[in-house]
Amino acid sequence: MAKRSQKLTYYGYKLHLLITGNGLILDFELTSANVCDLPAGSELLSGHHNLDVVADKAYISQAHASELAATNNIRLLTVPRRNQKVQLPPAVATLLNGFRVTIQAEVQIV
Repeated sequence: MAKRSQKLTYYGYKLHLLITGNGLILDFELTSANVCDLPAGSELLSGHHNLDVVADKAYISQAHASELAATNNIRLLTVPRRNQKVQLPPAVATLLNGFRVTIQAEVQIV
C-alpha cells in the first residue's frame, strides 16, 4: 500500500541536508521537488569524506553505497526494506530509526 504522500504531486523545492546528530547543518542541496532523493543525496555526499551517514530508505542502493565507500570513505547506514534478504539486528534498526526521527524533528522545526 502506497503512503498518502506518494500519491501526491509536489511543486516547488526539496531541501536535502547533511546534519550532525545534534542538528548542526554541515551542507545542503536545494532541488526541484521532482528530483529523486538518491541522486541528490549522492551528489551532496560526494563533496565530503570519512563519514558515517544515517539515511532513510530512499538511499538504499548498493551501487551508490559502494561508490561512496570507495571514493569518499563514507559509510551509508540505512534500515533495509522489509522484503530485503539481509536485515539489521533489531537493536541496530531501532537505533538508526531513532536517529532519523530525531533528525527529522529538528529539521522540521528549523
